[in-house]
Amino acid sequence: CYTAMVLPGLMSVDMLISKMTVEPARALGLKAGTLTPGAAADVVILDPNAVWAIDPGKFLSKGKNTPFAGKVVTTLLFLGFTGLMVGAPTIPGLGIATVSWLPGLTSDSCFLGIWLVYAGLFLGILTTFYYVTTAIRLVRESIAARQGNGNE
Repeated sequence: CYTAMVLPGLMSVDMLISKMTVEPARALGLKAGTLTPGAAADVVILDPNAVWAIDPGKFLSKGKNTPFAGKVVTTLLFLGFTGLMVGAPTIPGLGIATVSWLPGLTSDSCFLGIWLVYAGLFLGILTTFYYVTTAIRLVRESIAARQGNGNE
């Protein structure tokens, strides 16, 4: 749409965004297509300067049929998030850190989901500790077994 509508000047970027987000959501009666508290946020990051040819062989879906195969277009989707919650629940910070890059540990409130990140980090460290101590134990047992058999 960007290549066919915005580049030739038939539509502004703002109008294209509205036509592809807010208006379809409104027509379908969905609470989406907008970045307001409580609404599901579908966010994409685009490169409007990218130029590429449509190659159905690179599609991630099983459907490879498209009338646009080989067409050179602009704008490339880099990253997309769907179902994010704008205005997600927040909790007060613990106030045990003073650096701003540790949300939840400072006195500032943070999103509840940050605690899932911290739980993941903690479990990762715990798993690493387990594997390292197990490896050290196995090496020691192997050395002891070799020494017990007289194979130094």
